Amino acid sequence: MLKLLKSFFLVYLFVFFAKSYAQNDTLSKNKPSYFKDVQFGGGLGLAIGSGYTDIFLAPTAYKPITTTTMIGFGLIGSYVKSSGDFSSVMYGASIIGLVNPVEELQLSAELEGFIVTGK
Repeated sequence: MLKLLKSFFLVYLFVFFAKSYAQNDTLSKNKPSYFKDVQFGGGLGLAIGSGYTDIFLAPTAYKPITTTTMIGFGLIGSYVKSSGDFSSVMYGASIIGLVNPVEELQLSAELEGFIVTGK
């Protein structure tokens, strides 16, 4: 449990500092930067009930390739614990491709890999 919380904390710090760096105005506007147009997204979830806990964190970064296509990479982590002697830890990574053939339509394909432990 403690190792999982440390992992979630480290991912949170990475995303926070990456976002802070992206907002830094001290970077020269004249120099082209690979990370200039990287977009961040993902998911965050928390469910707490009577004898039940579910924590989910999935940060994702997207890089535009052209005006209609993007590619992205994400990390996924989840912790579930139930009072019925069940707990599970899931972590993994994903690669996603997005295509906007027209403004009103977005097509995506995602490949995810997970490692799940439970007892």
